[in-house]
Amino acid sequence: AWLAGPRVVVATGGWDGKRSLASVELLEWEDPSKWREMARLQIARCSLACAVSNDRLLVFGGWDGKSYLASVEELEVPGGSVQGASWKLLPPMSVPRSYCAASGHVHKGNMNFVVLGGWDGDGAARLSSAEMLSCSPTGQHWQRLPDMTSPRYGSACCWAILPS
Repeated sequence: AWLAGPRVVVATGGWDGKRSLASVELLEWEDPSKWREMARLQIARCSLACAVSNDRLLVFGGWDGKSYLASVEELEVPGGSVQGASWKLLPPMSVPRSYCAASGHVHKGNMNFVVLGGWDGDGAARLSSAEMLSCSPTGQHWQRLPDMTSPRYGSACCWAILPS
């Protein structure tokens, strides 16, 4: 994920072969000689999705080693500095999602994050559902989007502006 300000690459959560991780690491693009640790996620998670918009980095869902997650965490980095920044919980998604896809963008001053597909951990259910988190100065709210025609997990998504 890319954040506003200095160009960085951020690695969030994951699996180390034994457990889900809460660690977050950052690589500065102008001097990519060393990864450095950042504030840890509140909930360890792997198989998560990550998206960025303006000065906010969000992580969605995943698996904590015991349960599939609907939780969402946000790291706000005004001015591009991660010094002293900490993760906070946002309103959860409507269903747990691991192996989901997420993408963020700004529209009319609001930051919007779409999360789609994934697996809810219930049997072999692959999800065709999608939802959007809108973040405005007055708060955050989720909106259900139409289901995709095919259930999918392990996919990717992005916002795009198509030529007219």
